[in-house]
Amino acid sequence: MRLAKRFNGLAILWEHRYYGDSLPFPVNHNTTADQWQFLTTEQALEDVVFFANSFGSPRATSSPLSLPVHPSVTPWIWLGGSYPGVRGAFMRIRNPSTIFAAWASSAPVHAQVDMASYYMAAERSLTRNCSADWVAVTRYVDGVLTGQNQTLKDQVKLELMRARLSGPGGNTTAADLLTSIDAAQLSDVNAATILMDPLNFYQYYGFAASLLPFCNVLETRNFTATPSNTGIVGISGVEAAFKEFLTALAEVDYDSIPGSPDDPVQDRSWMWQYCSEYGASISHHILGQESIPQNRLLPEG
Repeated sequence: MRLAKRFNGLAILWEHRYYGDSLPFPVNHNTTADQWQFLTTEQALEDVVFFANSFGSPRATSSPLSLPVHPSVTPWIWLGGSYPGVRGAFMRIRNPSTIFAAWASSAPVHAQVDMASYYMAAERSLTRNCSADWVAVTRYVDGVLTGQNQTLKDQVKLELMRARLSGPGGNTTAADLLTSIDAAQLSDVNAATILMDPLNFYQYYGFAASLLPFCNVLETRNFTATPSNTGIVGISGVEAAFKEFLTALAEVDYDSIPGSPDDPVQDRSWMWQYCSEYGASISHHILGQESIPQNRLLPEG
């Protein structure tokens, strides 16, 4: 909006089909494949072309379509980040006569089977001690989950599950209901994914609101010690780092992060798009072996 004001432009905020109020069908668990078929990138891009060409037409006798902003007389510039950025880049290539220019920020236009780079960006924003501990803990958990010690595997799974269900101030009310049977039934992938919980808000709220609180609790051992430049693993070893990692998972209250609550329609529509067109495995390779999907967080180099 600031850019539109600065350059005396007209800002149009676009609502994607199947999101918000732009629902051709009700979006819920009963939405059928026949109804979902119209939620594609190609259809969404064509929506933009149709909308842009509607301005200034002889039939547009009322505002705002009567405004003289048809792409043939007024440059249209697309601004977007992440998926909207992808659409902007596609639009510029697909319909250059409609979109004069595109500012595609953080737009993954090149599909990859292994999208470990998604987490690499987050890792680069971490403090070095937090990164060192996170990498060490991830390696440790990977080693346990791929190892042969079933007793240790179940124990680590139970500890991860307890950390996820615990709350600030040592609140373990929900976690106390867990049993070893629950841990044994948890898949390796789902257990490893708990390591990525602090990253769930990174894309939307950035380092300061999402990762920094976690790193602060981790590196200060829940504010009881002075952080070390080398991380906890460099001072006390990986098992101590894992213990403090669990504490940080439990103590950080992500419900308190300012933001909009989850939109079930938006979540379901994006899940359809993600699974049908944009799905990727977020993993990494280490020492010639592929890690458990969706949990590897390693520094570059």
